[in-house]
Amino acid sequence: MTASLLVRRPSVAFLAGWLFAALLFAGWSLATPISSAPDEPSHVVKAAATVRGDLTGGPTDATGIEAFTLPRDVSDLGGAMACTAAQPTVPATCQPDLDSFGDDEFAATSGVGSYNPLYYALVGWPSLFLGGDAAVIGMRLVSALVNAFFVGVVAWAAAQMRRGSAVAAWSAVALTPMATYLGGMVNPNGVEVTGCLALAAMAWLIVHDPDGPRLGVRAGALVVAGVVAGNARSASPLFVLLIVVAVLLTVPVRDVGDLLRRRPVWLAAAVAAVGLGAAAAWTVLVAAPAGFIPSSDPARDTLLPAVLHTLAATENYGTEMIGVLGWFDTGLPQPVYYGWTAGVGLVVAGALGFARRRALVGAGLLMVALLLVPSVLQAPSAAAFGYIWQGRYSLPVFVGMVIVAGLAWQHARPSHERWLRLVVVVVSAATVGQVASFATAYRRYSVGVSRPFRDVLEPGSWQAPGGLVAVALVFVVGAVGLGVLGVLVTRAVEAAAAEIPSRADAPASADAPSSVDASPVRADGGEEPAAGTDPALDVAPGRATHAPRA
Repeated sequence: MTASLLVRRPSVAFLAGWLFAALLFAGWSLATPISSAPDEPSHVVKAAATVRGDLTGGPTDATGIEAFTLPRDVSDLGGAMACTAAQPTVPATCQPDLDSFGDDEFAATSGVGSYNPLYYALVGWPSLFLGGDAAVIGMRLVSALVNAFFVGVVAWAAAQMRRGSAVAAWSAVALTPMATYLGGMVNPNGVEVTGCLALAAMAWLIVHDPDGPRLGVRAGALVVAGVVAGNARSASPLFVLLIVVAVLLTVPVRDVGDLLRRRPVWLAAAVAAVGLGAAAAWTVLVAAPAGFIPSSDPARDTLLPAVLHTLAATENYGTEMIGVLGWFDTGLPQPVYYGWTAGVGLVVAGALGFARRRALVGAGLLMVALLLVPSVLQAPSAAAFGYIWQGRYSLPVFVGMVIVAGLAWQHARPSHERWLRLVVVVVSAATVGQVASFATAYRRYSVGVSRPFRDVLEPGSWQAPGGLVAVALVFVVGAVGLGVLGVLVTRAVEAAAAEIPSRADAPASADAPSSVDASPVRADGGEEPAAGTDPALDVAPGRATHAPRA
């Protein structure tokens, strides 16, 4: 694979991104035992029921709990199957064999029975043909493929962004170990995160380059990401709206009006409105009346104390966004937390220090939202349900913030060579952090956190399907492959930008990167405005232009 091919044929970047992300997520799918992921027993029950036509289950005496009748070997995932939950020293060897449970009917309960059924319909179908471990792992792998698709969309968008050549670095920071871990589990939180990641990248590409080729395909990808992510969980439509509004704020209002007059865009907006309207309707009519599972914490506070309590927990939420795996029982190595915190700080500081005012407004909206959304969504119900927010619930806003802030920074400082070095450093560090997190989680479930890594190889330790070597190879190939792809895309986009003066009079290729325009490049890597334009606005007198702008 040559770097130039990725720019000339962005679909190659998409397929490569999808493949490597699928391997990365599949590594997590196989390396963690059944019922070890957050609330996974409930999500598996919901998925198995959804594909059998039962979308909401029946009521029970417990708030937020619904009942379903399903084959026992795809639904009896609590009890002994969850023997590792909240016990980090207990390895997965304590689990019984799910295949031995039989397929007789079982009265299963789920705490997510009232959730939007879209995600569950996408991932639940393996349970119609498989049973036991194979059914659950099959659902995990399908979920990994769905999540990987959206990472592929990000790679496709990155290959078309001349001023966004460092998207690989922003994506590496955004996809924390917690995000990639969720990408391989049966949990709609994963697709909410990856969908919002793709949404932010595609929205930026469309808004800053509406004259690029295949606007209809771009708009279609935007709609798919937005609608799938927006139908994941109750708060998802809000997250999607925040990201889209933030990106629109990075350009003048008149440009937004021009954009919405384009047929592919307004058609996409109409479809998205229907899809997100359906999500909102499900939340109001089905999910909200069903209630939520109350927190086990006895604290119940009124609005103002709940807001202050939630704000005080911001640091904890940040740690959880980077990664506290399993049932809050598997922490990551301290250098992983330090490294990711530094990466996020770099992106935020870059945007605050260098982004142009208009672009900073959009990035700033998501920064503020990341801080306040937990309070806005949790505090009003704290008196009834207690404190139920987890850091991973904020990840959709977090990934959008990192992408928008990173692109806002880069648009103000388009020097190419510097960004390639940054991509190499950030992507390399993130890859090491992902592998270290994977190894830590595998050790925890194989022998428990109190045992040394070498004991993973001892007889009697828990092993993933296929064995440690095979699963680790799948994960490492996915992680390293994504990193290499990101560097290659960056090199290709920057090389294409450097060639612009010599190609200014050449006819554009249909597959050329759409955001490559004919603006001359200065010696410092920036751009000279085209003749007759206002450099402050990137607008030619008397007309609007759709050249990339900060």
